Amino acid sequence: MKRMQRPRRIWMLAGFAAALAGDWFLAVRGASRTSSEFLYGVLAFSLAQVLWSFAQGRAGRPDARVFAGAALPLALFSAVRLRPVLPPATGLAICAYSLLTALSFAVAAATGRRFYAAGIGLLLVSDLMIGGRLLGAPGCGPLTGPLYVAAELCLVASFILGDREPRRADIARNPLDPAALFGGASFAAFALAALSWPGGGYNPFMRMLSALGRTAARGVGWPWCHFLFMVGMFCAVAAVVPVFVRDARTLSGRRRTAAAWGLAANAAGLATIALIPENVDMFFHNVGCWSATLGGATILFARDRRGSDRVWTCFLGGIAAVFGIVVALHAAEVLRFAPWTPTMQKVVIVAFALWALDCARRVPGGRIRRRTWALLAVVAGLVALRAVAALRPCEILTQRHGGTETQSASETRTPRGKATPRTPRTPREENGAPGGRALPPPRETLRAALAFLDHVTGPLPREEEREWWDIGGTQHGLFAKRYHIAFCGYAAAALGDIGDEADRVAAGRILGRCIERYLRRDVWAYSQSKSYWGRKPWAPDPCFRENVMYTGHLLQLLALYERFTGDTRYWTEGWDFVWTDGRRVHYDVKRLIGVTVAQMRQGPNGGVTCEPGLMFFPCNNHPHIALAIFKRLGHGDWTADARRWERWALAHYPRPAFGGGALHLVYHVRSGLLFPRGNGGLDGWSLLWYEPWAEDRATALALWREAAVRIDWAALEA
Repeated sequence: MKRMQRPRRIWMLAGFAAALAGDWFLAVRGASRTSSEFLYGVLAFSLAQVLWSFAQGRAGRPDARVFAGAALPLALFSAVRLRPVLPPATGLAICAYSLLTALSFAVAAATGRRFYAAGIGLLLVSDLMIGGRLLGAPGCGPLTGPLYVAAELCLVASFILGDREPRRADIARNPLDPAALFGGASFAAFALAALSWPGGGYNPFMRMLSALGRTAARGVGWPWCHFLFMVGMFCAVAAVVPVFVRDARTLSGRRRTAAAWGLAANAAGLATIALIPENVDMFFHNVGCWSATLGGATILFARDRRGSDRVWTCFLGGIAAVFGIVVALHAAEVLRFAPWTPTMQKVVIVAFALWALDCARRVPGGRIRRRTWALLAVVAGLVALRAVAALRPCEILTQRHGGTETQSASETRTPRGKATPRTPRTPREENGAPGGRALPPPRETLRAALAFLDHVTGPLPREEEREWWDIGGTQHGLFAKRYHIAFCGYAAAALGDIGDEADRVAAGRILGRCIERYLRRDVWAYSQSKSYWGRKPWAPDPCFRENVMYTGHLLQLLALYERFTGDTRYWTEGWDFVWTDGRRVHYDVKRLIGVTVAQMRQGPNGGVTCEPGLMFFPCNNHPHIALAIFKRLGHGDWTADARRWERWALAHYPRPAFGGGALHLVYHVRSGLLFPRGNGGLDGWSLLWYEPWAEDRATALALWREAAVRIDWAALEA
């Protein structure tokens, strides 16, 4: 026996040595995430996991289903959330380490050794806390150290005890007791999350449950509801595992195998939903939703037998079908998103929870002990006290916004703070202004800036015209005249907003001059090249299709001009685009809005392409700002078009796979692919101009905070 123990202890000691090496780099040296020492620390802990797993020998052959259940959430957490905030090599090492952690956890579960399994499990939780620290989540720092020390003590105890280490008892011997305990804990966590949702009570009939798990809600970064939601999801995993592990043993053959894999997929999906909130990455959040759903369905059909099981299969299948119909009708714009979709989501969740409880009840030996009843009663009492103290009667069900509450399809984002185009913005404290206000520039500085813009946009002598405006070459790049003219107009509008009446008059005059320059042929002639739209039947019209990088800015200049001057001549008289051969294309504001909005409505996602087949996020901001201003001026309402594009853009553009920025650079319409890298400059352009028309200003602020984390300040300093 001692001869068999010796190799295991040697491998365990080697693992401890590797872990100490990792501690040296990460804890003692305090390596920053961008340093090579941080990478060395990750590699050292990876080696420790391998050595500890190898030490378990034949007793630790990994359970493939446990590995699958742990690998999906851990790998996605590393790849989607951690890798973008780390250097490329370190990010890849973290992804590999997450898979090793999942494998080590599967080995620990297979051994049944209590101290060893507890040590590896605590180490996994400690690693998640470290990940939270890397992401800037509050509260993770104080928990990391104690959890890591507890993990090491458990592993040391396993090393000392050897074969005398107690083995795991059957966790599913009495499945109803742990199911009730963890199910009650998950209910309590979700109830407290609803009560702590910022800005008033959470309305379950108007919002999806995942709203509680967002890293930013109603302008609050990392709210308490986010952490409570995560606790609730992990308690839900702990509730279903013992039930269905024991229940699978009542099945035989393929049914047992299917139920076991269904449990792995269900647990993996629930953990993924906790670790990848919808406002972080909607696609991978939905991967977790699908995994949890398909896993639960697999268990349901694997258990389908005559009697109660058949009744449950029909009942749950019917509810899921109704939910699917509601979602399809919403997608077809037949039903509103709320209250139909959120309400049906709660019905499905509650129905499946009752089914799991009934499965536990019917397993032989399933019962709830008195101590569990007592603990559940205490938990329920605490939640009730918290509800009475925090909320007025029924506030959790009824949140008032001027008497009623509505939710657009983009409710899955953040708070609802409407920005007013006519009202100048005051930056908040996170922008560095004391008291949340930015001091306006001195009067002489404001007047000097307006005088400069008035001069350079107005009539200039030939030499000075060439000096200021002979830029851009072929007009296909960022130095093209259209951008510089437009931004002169936007600067004038910003200055006019904070000035007096004379300054507003000057801003209106500058905007008029910008429009005149914008309509000159040399500004839009690039659109008639063969590689753009020169060969199209609508040539030489520069606005008829695509080209939102021209039409969007023109619309915004026209909207700002009317706002500052009240002059509607561009609606009534219009203007002509005159080509070199004398052909004329007549437009007015109504027609320009018409061709732009028609493309938004005809396209697959509400956006308009900038260059042939390429759709950029920043360029699509400008027509929506213009439409918001025109709405306030009484010309129409295009809110639904803005919400459709915003919903799709926020679900696809954020968080490129290979970093570089917070938003993908460009979307290729024909292939449906996003260029998997971002750019800090593009983030600045995108988010500055997304904020004015966003349904919720806090969404833009949250994205900006994320973009700021990715800025390579060292490169800028160099």
